[in-house]
Amino acid sequence: MAKPTPPQVGFLENRGVPPPPTKAACSTLIDFVRQGNGTVGSDENARIALVKACQSQWIGKKVKIVRGVENGQGGEVLYILARRRDQVDLMRMSSSRDFRPQPFMAAVRLDSGKLLVASCSAIELL
Repeated sequence: MAKPTPPQVGFLENRGVPPPPTKAACSTLIDFVRQGNGTVGSDENARIALVKACQSQWIGKKVKIVRGVENGQGGEVLYILARRRDQVDLMRMSSSRDFRPQPFMAAVRLDSGKLLVASCSAIELL
C-alpha cells in the first residue's frame, strides 16, 4: 500500500481530518470532501463534519461484521474510506428505488489477521 502524499496529508489536516494511512484512502476522502459522492453532505463544510463524525464513531473501535462473507467475525476499524461517486451510482442502478447507499466504508483488521473493507452499514460496535 502506497503512503499518502504530502499534499494529500496537508489537504486533510488543514481541514481537521486525520489522514488515513494509504494514498488510496486519502484520495477517496479528498474526493468526498471536494465534491461529495451523491449520498450526503450539501457542501464542503458539511462533508468535512461527516468525515470527522464517522472517523470518531469507528476508528480504533472493536466491531463485528454483520453482513457478507465474513459475517460474525470480529475485528478493529483501522481507518475510514469514502465510496466513490461511480460506486454509488452503480449501487443505485442495481438496487431498489429507495436504496440509500452508506457514504463510507471501514477498513477492518479482522481477528484472523485479514484486512477487510466493509460498508459501515455491515459492521456494528461491540
